[in-house]
Amino acid sequence: MEKQIALGQTGQTYGRLAAIIKKAAHIAGAPLRLLGRYYSLVLERDVNMRQTKAITEAQLAFFATVMPADMHILLHVAACAWFIFALKKCRSMMKE
Repeated sequence: MEKQIALGQTGQTYGRLAAIIKKAAHIAGAPLRLLGRYYSLVLERDVNMRQTKAITEAQLAFFATVMPADMHILLHVAACAWFIFALKKCRSMMKE
């Protein structure tokens, strides 16, 4: 009885799976790319992906600090700390 291993099909399967994952990641990142273009228009300068993520994080931290009025005081303090950290991060990213 001969022992043969078909390696070609396994490589093709992994290649197709990698292509599907890459395409899904590209589609999932589309809203962030659109947001980056919007920030570029508003700020009148080029904004890269890292800067877009930093600006978005600062906005999320702001809303987490301001919006929920009936939150526990420790959660408010944590949200304020996150907001300060996010602003510092955003400021350092925008200097690039």
